[in-house]
Amino acid sequence: DAFAFFLPVVMLFQRAGCLSAGCCFGLPYHGIGSIQYSGFSFIRDYQIKNGWIPYNQLTTMHVHAIPVYLMLISILTIALLFWVRKKLRQHGSLFLFGLVCMGIGRFVVEFFRDPITNHSMGDVYLGLKFVQWFTLIFIVLGSFLFWWNEFKAN
Repeated sequence: DAFAFFLPVVMLFQRAGCLSAGCCFGLPYHGIGSIQYSGFSFIRDYQIKNGWIPYNQLTTMHVHAIPVYLMLISILTIALLFWVRKKLRQHGSLFLFGLVCMGIGRFVVEFFRDPITNHSMGDVYLGLKFVQWFTLIFIVLGSFLFWWNEFKAN
């Protein structure tokens, strides 16, 4: 449990780097909270290659702010960990709870993330990306381990 807060805090800082680099970006989106990258970047080259923006445009199309979404999930996970830390009965449960929360958040965010940023894990099988299937297995396994760990306290 000493490391329960480690993963969400590290992810918070790591995703701040992603936000500035533009390496993990979302699908095109023009609504509230969308972001636009400027300058030369992977996302700009990708959008030029697909014919979405002209080659002389220095800003990208508006996209889902995936790094911001993941940063918000990290903050929410940290808040939930503080809230449940005194309620859990077994050692290790807080860490498992944090992993499951981060996994659920990642699973949901993947619906808005451009598959190209997942590399080979962005391939779709039965309506979900490979990374979502992996995360779903991880969530189920983590939830079971969490339940089992807390069940032992009875």
